Amino acid sequence: MIGPQAQRARRAFTLIEMLVVVTLLIVVLGVAVPAFRGMIDASERSLSENALRVGVRVARDLALRGEGDAAIVFFRDLDGRMRMVPALQVGTLADSGLNPFATFPFNPETDPVIERDVFAPVGASAQIQMPKGWTVAGYADPNTIDIRISSLFTEGWYNSEAYGDAGQAQGETARLDGNWVLPETAYYETFMLAPGAPPPDGFTSAVSGADINRTPRQTFMVRFQSGTGQLVRGAAPALVIDPRPTAIGRGLFTPDVRWMRANRIEDARAWAQRVLRQDDVNSDGAADFIDETFRVITIGNYSNDTVLAGPVSRLALFRAEDLAQGLGAKGLNRATNSLYAPIERSGRIGFDLTGLFENHPFIDEPNEVRIGINRWIQGDTNFVAAGGFENSDTDGDGNVYGDAGDGVEADSPEARIFIVEDGTGELTGVAR
Repeated sequence: MIGPQAQRARRAFTLIEMLVVVTLLIVVLGVAVPAFRGMIDASERSLSENALRVGVRVARDLALRGEGDAAIVFFRDLDGRMRMVPALQVGTLADSGLNPFATFPFNPETDPVIERDVFAPVGASAQIQMPKGWTVAGYADPNTIDIRISSLFTEGWYNSEAYGDAGQAQGETARLDGNWVLPETAYYETFMLAPGAPPPDGFTSAVSGADINRTPRQTFMVRFQSGTGQLVRGAAPALVIDPRPTAIGRGLFTPDVRWMRANRIEDARAWAQRVLRQDDVNSDGAADFIDETFRVITIGNYSNDTVLAGPVSRLALFRAEDLAQGLGAKGLNRATNSLYAPIERSGRIGFDLTGLFENHPFIDEPNEVRIGINRWIQGDTNFVAAGGFENSDTDGDGNVYGDAGDGVEADSPEARIFIVEDGTGELTGVAR
C-alpha cells in the first residue's frame, strides 16, 4: 500500500521539471511579447493614419459648405497627445505687428499693422485625437518660417530658438530652408495674457523683457477654400482661437469688457465674430484705439489664447519616441512628452538640449536639432550611427538616404509622409 507521503511525492514537480517549464515560458514570452508589441504598434499606426485622413476630410467637407475657408489645425498637448481641431474662418483682424504690451496702447494709425485671418474651432466634440505618443509634423516651404516684413519686425511664424529667435544666426538659414515643423502649442505661460504682460499677483513671469516680441504659440494647418474645397497654398499664417484653460491673468478685462475673456466662451465662432465686428467693445460710447487695443490683446498674435498657424500641404506621421531615438536623444522630456523643455525653465520655446542631448556627439544647439528633425523625417535615419550629418553619405554618391557601409546600417524611414492632393484633399503616401 502506498503511503500518503509517497502519494504527495508523485503529485509534486521535481526541480528539473520546474526549470524546464520556466525555461519554456521564457522562450514563449520572448517570442510572443515582441510580436504582440508589433501588433499594437501596427494597430496604433493604422488608427493614427485613419484619424489623420478623417481630420483632413472633415476640414474639406466644412469648406464645401461655403461658410468660409476651413482648416484642420494640429495641436500637441503636454500629455503627449495629438489633437486635430476643425476650424472655420470667422473674419480678419488688423493685428499689431509688435506686442501691444510693449507699445501700449496699440494705435493702428502709427503702429505696424498685419492683416491676419482668424479661425475659430467648430466645437469641442469635433476634435479628433490620436493614440498617445503619435504625432504629426507639417512641412513649411522655403521662405515661410519667419518672413521679415521690414527692418523693424518680422511675421513671426515659428520664431522659436531653432528658427531665428533673438536674432540667432541660424535663423537666416532656417528662413531660406524648407523645414518639418512640430506643433509648438503647449509651451507657454498659461497664466500670462501675453509675453511681457504684467504677471498676476503671486506669479513671476519667466519671460524676460527681451522676449516680449517673441510670439508664444505656433502650429500648422491644412486649409481649404470656401465653396470649392481647393487646397489653399501660400497664404499668410492665420490666427486660431485656442483659449488657455485658466481664469488667472485676466484682470485686464474689467466688468465692461469681461465678455471678452476667452476662457468663458461657449460658442467660439460667435464670440470671435463679436470681438472682430463690435466697434465699441468696451461700451464707453466711442469706437477708438482703446477698442482696437482690446481686440488685438484678445485674439491677436501675441495673445496666449491664440495660435499662429501656417498652411501646409505635406504631413508626416510618426511616433515621438522614434524621432527622439533617431536623433540620439535620451528620450522625451517627462514634463512635455516631447523634445521641448518646459517653458518655465527659460521663458522661451526651445528644445531640451541640456536634458535630452547632453554629451551628444554632434547635436548641441537648436539649429542642429532642427536639421536632425528634417533629415530623420525625410528618411535619413542613420546619421547618428554614421557619426554626423556629413557622414550619412557613406558611398559618396551625394544621396544621404538609403546608404549603408563602413559598419553603418542602411536608412530605415520610420515617418510616413503624405501629400494633400489639390483637387480632392485626399492624402497620398510618398514612397521612399
